Amino acid sequence: MSFFSFLELSKVVSLMPSIAWRCLSSNVGPVETRMHQLLSRTFKPTFLKIYNESHLHNQKLGRETHFRVVIVSHEFNTISPVKVKFSLLT
Repeated sequence: MSFFSFLELSKVVSLMPSIAWRCLSSNVGPVETRMHQLLSRTFKPTFLKIYNESHLHNQKLGRETHFRVVIVSHEFNTISPVKVKFSLLT
């Protein structure tokens, strides 16, 4: 699942939504939907927000190639940040 290579992990919740993307499209594509399903099922987050930033990388409208993910989960409290990052990439 190569889209995990686009994930960034943050324990701090970012409240700055991608306003530009909201103006371009309110549709959630299949890659973002699948990411949300997998992350929700695996980590049981208390907060999960996925930002599709593909439009910032000279992609055609509707492409799903670049994402920023903010996830907060109690599951991360018991493991090191390195292991958290590794668990997201595998």
